[in-house]
Amino acid sequence: MSNMTKKKRRHPQGAYAAGRSQAVRASSGRTSSGRSSSVKSSSVRPSSVRPSSVRSSSGRSSSGRPQKESAVSPVKRNRKIIEPAFRKPKKPRLSPLEMLRLHKSILILVFTIGLIVLLGIGGIQYVRSHYRVKTANVVGNTYYTDEEIQDMVMNGMFAHNSLYLSFKYHNKSIVNIPFIEKITVDIKSADTIDIRVYEKALAGCISYLENYMYFDREGIIVEGSSELLEGVPVVKGLKFDSVVLYEALPVEDKSVFSEILDLTQLLSKYSLSADQMYFDKGYNVYLYFDNIEVAIGSKKNIDEKVIQLPYILPSLEGKKGTLHLEDYDENTESVRFEEAS
Repeated sequence: MSNMTKKKRRHPQGAYAAGRSQAVRASSGRTSSGRSSSVKSSSVRPSSVRPSSVRSSSGRSSSGRPQKESAVSPVKRNRKIIEPAFRKPKKPRLSPLEMLRLHKSILILVFTIGLIVLLGIGGIQYVRSHYRVKTANVVGNTYYTDEEIQDMVMNGMFAHNSLYLSFKYHNKSIVNIPFIEKITVDIKSADTIDIRVYEKALAGCISYLENYMYFDREGIIVEGSSELLEGVPVVKGLKFDSVVLYEALPVEDKSVFSEILDLTQLLSKYSLSADQMYFDKGYNVYLYFDNIEVAIGSKKNIDEKVIQLPYILPSLEGKKGTLHLEDYDENTESVRFEEAS
């Protein structure tokens, strides 16, 4: 009987120990065999394994003796900590002295900016008035007038300012202008500039499809225009199949182009301007001045032949016919003029 009593007394303690071990195993998430428990640790509460679960409602065990309270403390619930609201610190009020210093700095800044703007406007006005071009000297132009060349050079907002032109054309020339190789600008003084024109050496031109195609001493077509330039003769009698810009005319004798240029330059030297220049099959040349035909012949003694023209042509004004200079040389005493009937 005593043994039974003892067993009954130890029974609550055994149940309590079993509950404790079960709670420990549940919290670790594993069983005694080492495998993961199917019950999650969060679903097991400490209150389910407390000793109070094996006590009677009167606080006594089944033997009738009072049971001691468990040393296990109750689980505390998480409490939400409420932080105090953040308050923006108030700006300290400026003293009158500090406000005066701040306004003084702003006034100095505004004054400095205004002074810079005024100096800039004054400098611009000085440059525009002091460096304004009043004299523009143009040299080397025959195909364009002085006014046309000046308009080509001085264009834009600051076109008539010599300081601007000195920067614009420093080590630079104007190109891509018809009949002109390049144009250079030299600043002589604050109000004077020199404009030098380098024209293309045009030997002559041919009439092609109602336009004039200009060629140089190598026969290369350098320009095309509907206008006939003064001092450039229209060459006829040359045989060619096609005309292509920037390509040489396809003629049989290429040396004829240098002969044309030499003859054109000789005429210009003696202030003569032929209306036409004609080459026959043997490349003998004929010049036409109004109603006068001048038979030059071959290029032999061509300089001596051209020199005689300024003296002979005035005497033939108003007449119509052919002046024969084919056999003229330095020993010739007279020339023959065959007047047309």
